[in-house]
Parts: sequence; structure tokens; C-alpha cells
Amino acid sequence: MEERFPIYWLGADRVCWLDAQGRAEIGDVAAAAAAAGERAITLVAPGEHILMVEANLPPVRQAGRRRQVARYALEDRLATSVDELHFALGRRRGDGVTPVAAVARERMAEWMGALPGDDAAPDAIVPDYLCPAPPPTGTWHVWLADGRALVRCGEQAGFTCECDLLPSLLAADTGEEPALSVLAVDDEANRQLLERLGEHGYAIEPAYVRDAGEAYARLLQNAASVRPALDLRQGEYAPVSQFDAWWRPLRATAALFVAWVLLSVAVQGMTYWQLRQQAETLRERSETAFREAFPEVQRVRDLRLQAEEKLRALRGDGSASTLFTLLQATADAAGGDDGLRIESLQYRDGALYLSLSGDNVQALERLRAGFGRQDTARLTVESADAGSGGVQIRARVERATEA
Repeated sequence: MEERFPIYWLGADRVCWLDAQGRAEIGDVAAAAAAAGERAITLVAPGEHILMVEANLPPVRQAGRRRQVARYALEDRLATSVDELHFALGRRRGDGVTPVAAVARERMAEWMGALPGDDAAPDAIVPDYLCPAPPPTGTWHVWLADGRALVRCGEQAGFTCECDLLPSLLAADTGEEPALSVLAVDDEANRQLLERLGEHGYAIEPAYVRDAGEAYARLLQNAASVRPALDLRQGEYAPVSQFDAWWRPLRATAALFVAWVLLSVAVQGMTYWQLRQQAETLRERSETAFREAFPEVQRVRDLRLQAEEKLRALRGDGSASTLFTLLQATADAAGGDDGLRIESLQYRDGALYLSLSGDNVQALERLRAGFGRQDTARLTVESADAGSGGVQIRARVERATEA
């Protein structure tokens, strides 16, 4: 367990701490910090400035949200605006009650800046009334010195007051009268106070010390040896770990890097989507062209392989009609006629089907004459429609050997 060095804040840069021999020493904060050395400093804060209350809070797991819930739960029970207060939560008890410490933000700022150095801050801040040892059930621990009384009512409960107010505050408790285990400076005022409490029916177990210095030493020794029951450094005042201190300056850079990565991924994703859409469009166009060229194909499985097979079939082996022979014959017969235009052509079942337009009927006669001058192909006119705009011709070209 990390060794802690408790410093009791007495106010106005006046503090109390333990020297090397375990005796209480009173001086300024700089001297106390020098005595602490490398040890973690626990600032013991005056309990008059810290109100400890109990609240029934829902079992919210996130600490920040629990503190926010506590603000609303205690808003009607506090005279000070909750916006001016800092709330620290204790451990939730089995009955669902959570101890809550409330302290002014202004006071927290004073304690956080108590140590010398720009970035120095105590590692923990605890109320002084939680420094006496936790009392057993039915007993309260009371500490009396310098006209002040610290009362620890339970593991996470207590209060601080002037000694003269102690009987009134004890009488205000609505529960059963607890036994009082008292550590007090041996002086007349404290003895008279304990006598008055005894007259009120409190069972008292007193233990006296010679002076206030010994009383402070006992209190600080217990604070050094026992883990704090409630640390006020929570939320915005929580200690920053070494990792957080290293990470905090890099958060902005990391956020920019993450944003750049996300933007890059989004751009790459958009580019991939666009290329995929283009590829899909080209595939559809290729399939449409393939079906127009080879309408007899019912199912397209692999466009490239099927196209290559069809082209090999079109090239032929010299014993069957081929597309290229028929195209050459058509070009020889009609290619030099300016009055004849080929609108479309289609090859199927060994024949070339033509759709042509001519300026007049003589264009059809010239086409017939052109095929009549060759012996590689023959022309069969399936229809010829003459009109004012010329003549529309539908014809079939086949190998002459198939006639």
C-alpha cells in the first residue's frame, strides 16, 4: 500500500503534520510539503465546511451519473444552490443508502491549490471527522481539542462542531443514545463537557492526552494508517493518472487522426461503390450486346467464354457457311452503291439477315445484280416496300452452295 502523508489544514496557510518521530508539528504549507517528500499527501480538511448527508440513490453504475443524480436528490435539502457545491459519494450501503459529502466549490479550489507549485495538489482530501477509527456498532468516536469536537458516527458518517455545541447536536439525534468513546485533551473545559454529557445519560469511555499536539498526532497517525473512507477528489477534482497526463495533450491529435481515417475509409468506400456500379453497368451492356449478336443463346453463364465459343464457331472450318464470307459478299455487292444503305444486319442459323433502305426501286435491282455477279453467296429478298421516301428492303444472304 502506498505510504500516505497526512496534512491537517487549519486555515490561513497554517497546517499540522507529523515529524519524523511521529509528533505533531504546526507550521506553513511549504514546510509540510517539504516534510512529505515523495510520499502521497492526504489533506485532512476541516469538517465544518463539509456536510455529510445520506440519500437513497438508484443503483447507477457510472460514477459521474450517480453524482448528477445526487445533485437533484439533495437540491431541496440544501440551503446553498447545488451549482455552487461539489458532491462526493461514499460506498453504497446494503440498505440502498449512499453517503454524500457536499462542499463549496470555492473551498475545494482553495484546498486543491493549498500545496506549493503550479501543478501540485493533494492526492486525497478527506473530512477530519472521518480520521478517528471507525466505531463499532452502537458507539461514536469523539475527538476533543482546541475547542473543537470531531464525531465519527459510523464508517462513512460524522460531523465537526465547536465543543459548546456538542451536547445540543447529540441531543438532536433521533436514534438511541450511543456510547461515546472519547479522546480529549486533559483540561478543565473538556472534563466539564464530558460531565455534562454523562448527566444527559451518555455512556462515556474517556481517554486523555496531555495537550493538543498529542491529540493531533493521534488523529494524523490514524489518517496515515487507514485508507480514507471517503475522498473528496472525485469528478472534476479526481486525480489524473500518469497515463491520463501523458494522453491528454495527444487527445486532439488522436481525434484528428481518427477523423482522417474515417474520412479516408468513407472516400475509399464511395470510390469502390462507384467502380462497382460502373462494372455492373458495363456487364449489363456487354450481356445486352451479346444477346443481340447471338439471340439463340438462352442463358448467359460466362460471357467471355461463351463469346469466344461463338466466335470460333463463326470462323468455321471452310466446309460451312461463315459470317465473314457472307459479309464479304454483301460488301462486294452493295458497298459501292451510294443509293443503298444497310440499316441493320443479324447473323443466325448460317444466314445473314439484312435491313436496307434505298433511294428508289432501282437500288434493289442494282443489289440483285451485284449478287448475281458472284458465285459465293445468293440473295433472297423477303420484302420490299416502296414509298415516297424510297424503298425499304428486308433480305437474306446465304452461301451459294446452300441454295
